Amino acid sequence: MTKRISLWVLILAASAAVAQVQHVPVVAKGKFLNKHASVTKAIFTPTQNGVYRVTVYLTVVTPGVPEPQTVWNAFLNWTDDAGDEGGPSGGAIAGQVSNATPPGASGHGEIIVESVAGSPIILGLTNAFPNDGSAVNLYYTVEQLVLF
Repeated sequence: MTKRISLWVLILAASAAVAQVQHVPVVAKGKFLNKHASVTKAIFTPTQNGVYRVTVYLTVVTPGVPEPQTVWNAFLNWTDDAGDEGGPSGGAIAGQVSNATPPGASGHGEIIVESVAGSPIILGLTNAFPNDGSAVNLYYTVEQLVLF
């Protein structure tokens, strides 16, 4: 009898521990494939104020010419309680030289933002010299961390 009660207590404790594991919901995901020029896209528009994590992975799929050596950059624009944020310098997430080859042809990063309801989170991808012949793939995920 004592063994049975102990077993039930153990099962209930394990169930409670599993119930406490919290999963962060993915609210948006996508990709830009074989991009040769700059692109900007609204990737998510929150319906409630909250904190979100945006993660990107950038890889050069076609190396460009070595001269001039330019860099592909991924960046975010968003609006928080203070107003517009981000841009190519303030919201930079990842970058990679356009003539990179494996290994080392990828870059990645994440940024956590507070975003207000109704204002889109915008992902940009830029190359200062779009005629260098390079192409990149970029994959992104937006996770909802906290709602207010």
